[in-house]
Amino acid sequence: MVTAHREHLSNGKVNYCTTTGERLGLFDKETNQYYFYTSAFSDVCNPFSKKQVLSILDNKKLLIKNNGNRPSYRLRVDKDNIKSFYCVNGDILNSEMAI
Repeated sequence: MVTAHREHLSNGKVNYCTTTGERLGLFDKETNQYYFYTSAFSDVCNPFSKKQVLSILDNKKLLIKNNGNRPSYRLRVDKDNIKSFYCVNGDILNSEMAI
């Protein structure tokens, strides 16, 4: 999931993209966290269902949540704007943690 899009990442908290240029979310180098836009997450999970992937990530403690019981993560992206993401710990790229 993450490795398919990793080649499009830069240092720091930046946008990362598919090869078609559609924005999928953000990567924060300092925290080693991937923030996927909720609207794009289904495409990232393909061919698996979003619900199935979220469940596996949560069970492996790779899904970071701060929105109550919801699987989403609320992040302030600028002074006036808070957005919902699915936040995935960068440790997902470790072979022992792979899905």
